Amino acid sequence: MAKYIILVVGLLALMLPGCSDRTVDKTQMELQRGVLDPEQEHVFQPQLVLQTSGNKLALFQFTTYIPQVTLPYYAGGQARQVPWLILLAPEGEGHNYYLDHGLAELVDELISTGEIEPMAIVCIGNDRTFGTFFYGGRSFGDRELIVNGGGDKFLPGYSYGAGFHDQVLGDSLIPYLEFSRGEWLITGDSDKRGIGGIGTGAYGAFRAAIRNPGLFGSVSGIDGPLDFDGPNGTSGLISLMDSVFVEQPTLTSDELFISDIDSSGAYPITRLFMGGSMAFSPHDTIIDVEIRRVNDSIRIILDAATRGQADYIITDSATLVSNIITAGDEDLDFHMPFNFSQRPYAPIWDALWLPQNLENLLTGGQLSGKDVFVGSSTEAGKTYREQTLSWVSTLQAAGVNPQVYEYSGYEGRPATGTQYTYELMREMLIFHSNSFQSQGN
Repeated sequence: MAKYIILVVGLLALMLPGCSDRTVDKTQMELQRGVLDPEQEHVFQPQLVLQTSGNKLALFQFTTYIPQVTLPYYAGGQARQVPWLILLAPEGEGHNYYLDHGLAELVDELISTGEIEPMAIVCIGNDRTFGTFFYGGRSFGDRELIVNGGGDKFLPGYSYGAGFHDQVLGDSLIPYLEFSRGEWLITGDSDKRGIGGIGTGAYGAFRAAIRNPGLFGSVSGIDGPLDFDGPNGTSGLISLMDSVFVEQPTLTSDELFISDIDSSGAYPITRLFMGGSMAFSPHDTIIDVEIRRVNDSIRIILDAATRGQADYIITDSATLVSNIITAGDEDLDFHMPFNFSQRPYAPIWDALWLPQNLENLLTGGQLSGKDVFVGSSTEAGKTYREQTLSWVSTLQAAGVNPQVYEYSGYEGRPATGTQYTYELMREMLIFHSNSFQSQGN
C-alpha cells in the first residue's frame, strides 16, 4: 500500500475563487481523489551520467499522479489502465512543480465533473544546476562503450553535459514506465500517450514529439522558447541577449563576459542561456568517466585521438566560458551564442543553436496526424509570447492545425503567477483528454 499515499494540499481552496463559476460536488471529488506514486527517482545508464549537475548516479526524478480508477478494488478503485501524460517542468523548477501548482486537485475536480477522463500524469523536473538544458542537446557522433571490460560496441551519438534528454525521452523513459507501471498505464498505444510542458518544458515537449514522431499522439506547449530568432529572424532569444548584461552590469568587456559571468539563481536570463549553451554548444573536455555497478563496469571513453576530431570539439574560443565547472578530467565548458556586442555570434548561434530551433527540427511531417495544443498568456515574459505565436504560424504553414488558447486573466486578476499556470494547465488537461477520447477506447 506504500504506493497509495493520498496527496493532501490546500492550494485548490486558494485558487478556485475567481477561476470558474462551476460548482463541484465535494463528495464526488472525494470519491475521485487520485494518489501519488512516491517513487521519484530512477537510474538510466549511461544516458544521464555525464549531466553537469553533479548527477553521477544518473538519477532521473519524477512524480506520477494516479487516478482513483487505477487502484485495486480493495483500495476503492477499478484496476483500470488509463491514458497518460508526461509534463515537463519550466526552467528552474523541479519535478513537483505542477503538483505545487494544484495539479492533483485540478485533475480530481475535472474527473469528478466529467470534463476529462481519468488519466495518469508523469511530472518530470528540469535541470538542478543551470535551471534548464532545454530537454535536449547536440549530438557529437558515436561514443565507444565497454561493458564488463570487453566487447566493444558503438552507440548512437550522445549529447553530454545536457544530460542526454533526447535519449531518455525518446528511447528509455516510455518502455521503463510501461514496464514498471503497466498496472496503471495503457501500454503500446501512442494515441493514449501525450506530452506537454511550460517554458523550456514546452520546447522539450515539442522537441521530443518531433524527434520521435511515433511516440506521442498529442503534444502541448505553453509560452516557451519555441522560436529562437522570433518571427522576423532578429527577435526571440536575440532580444534577451542584452538582458544578461542588465542582470550583471560588471560584465563590461568580452574578457569579463567569458571570465566573470555568474550562473547563480539571481540571474534567470543568464542561466537560460548557460543551460542552452551546455545543450547546444558544449566544449568537450571530458577524457574518461567510469561508473561501477553491481557485477559489472561501464566506461564511457573519449580519448585524446577522438577529442582531436573536429566533430567532437569546437576550436573557436571567442565566446568560450571555461571557469564555471572545473573538476579535473570532468571539466565541461561551453560556448555562449553571443559576445559583449550583445548580438549573436554567428559561428555558435547560426551553426549550433539555430539548427536546434523547432522550425528547423520540423523538417517534414513529424507532427502530421497528431493533436497539437499551444497556449499563451498576454502576460508571458522572456519574449515567450511572441515566440509561441510565431511557432503557431510555423505549424500552420506546415499543415498542422494546432488548437490555440490565449489567456488574459479575469478583471482584477491578471494572467500572472499561479493563476496563469493553473488556468492554462486546466485547458491543457482538457485538450489531452479530448485527444485520448477521440482515438477511441
